[in-house]
Amino acid sequence: MRLLLRPLPFPDEWLGSWLVRLSMANHLSLSRLLSLMGVTSTEHPLTQAAGEKLAEAGAVTLAAIDEMTVMPD
Repeated sequence: MRLLLRPLPFPDEWLGSWLVRLSMANHLSLSRLLSLMGVTSTEHPLTQAAGEKLAEAGAVTLAAIDEMTVMPD
C-alpha cells in the first residue's frame, strides 16, 4: 500500500514523529494508518515485515526507517 501524500522524514527525525506527519498528510488517524498497513502497536521492537510495510507506504527506504528507530551515538 502506497499513500498518496508522503512527506519525507526530516534529518534525525524519530519514527513516531514521521508517522504522525504521514497520517496527518493523508487525513488519517495514526491508529488507522497503522491498521491499514497491518502494523500493530505490539510490534516492539519493530519487526522486519512492519518496517518494510512502513517503507513502502511512505515511499522511503528500509534504511531510512531503521535510522528513525535507532538512537544516535
